[in-house]
Amino acid sequence: MPSELELTDKGLFQMKIFAIGPLVVVTVCLLIGMLLVSQSGNDIATSGDGEVIGLLTNIVIGMTVVWNLASPLILKLILKLAVREAKRRYGTAENPLGVLFLRTIIRDGANTGLALLGILSIMVGARLGEMQLYVWLNLLPVAIVYVVIISTFPTRESGLHPEI
Repeated sequence: MPSELELTDKGLFQMKIFAIGPLVVVTVCLLIGMLLVSQSGNDIATSGDGEVIGLLTNIVIGMTVVWNLASPLILKLILKLAVREAKRRYGTAENPLGVLFLRTIIRDGANTGLALLGILSIMVGARLGEMQLYVWLNLLPVAIVYVVIISTFPTRESGLHPEI
């Protein structure tokens, strides 16, 4: 794929919508989660709750690290298979915009899911009265969503970052 693609105004608009969507979802859920955290009480905490929140935090951080280390390889493989299928089915892969949409959906969808799981873990911790410092590590996937989407936001000047 070339480093920059010719884009119509409609294609660029669609790519921007695909990029903004996960940011809106994560931001709204984060605001709702923080509102619930601020209103939670410690009245239902039990002795084993710290273990549950620790396990949730480990799962969120572990999955975030594994996905973000493996995603370049996984996305490259998926894109290669998508281009091969397009060539087999249509005889050409001249228009890689669909392949870029696929890459965006997979990359941002996985990161958004991890961010939502992190927000949920914080809300569970607040509800159970276990708001230790390590619970806030669950915001790491949220930060990754913002950094990845903002740094790869499609503009006519920046191209569509097909190599990412």
